[in-house]
Formats: sequence, C-alpha cells, structure tokens
Amino acid sequence: MVKPNPAPETVADLAGRILVAWKHGQNGALDREVDYATRVAPMHQPDTLEMERMEVLAGAAQSLRSGQQGQVRAAVNVLEQLAHASRSDFRR
Repeated sequence: MVKPNPAPETVADLAGRILVAWKHGQNGALDREVDYATRVAPMHQPDTLEMERMEVLAGAAQSLRSGQQGQVRAAVNVLEQLAHASRSDFRR
C-alpha cells in the first residue's frame, strides 16, 4: 500500500521544530533541523508568502547558530513569532 504524500511543512512547523531542538539543548538535533529547514524545505513552499517567511526563518536559524547572545535572543524571538504565525494573519 502506497502512503499518500504528506502536505509540505509550513514555516510555522519548521520554526517550531527548531525551537524544540534549541530549547532541549541538543546541538546535533538543532543542526539537523536547521539544515533541513534551510536546504530541503524551501523547495516545497507553496506560495510567495511562505517563501518570504522561509527566508526570515533561514536568517533566524543562522543567527541561532552564531552563539552570540544578542543574536540568539533575537533569533528565538523571530522563530517564536514564525511558529505562532498562521497563514490567515496576512489575508485581507
């Protein structure tokens, strides 16, 4: 039996996964989530808004890796916003 293709992950999903890995202090898991979010997931974004959010997520993820306290704090704030964002936030 063939499994149906799952829906592409949203930026909110990816941001949430990165935050979970970061909060649990698992560097290997964090690296895997950031790599996935910045290399694989962007190819599957369905629309321009999600592509823009993906660019923001990629920048925040790289800042999170930097280890500099100010950049990490800002990156966590951005990732938290992305994790809680819904597509309806920008609909008119």
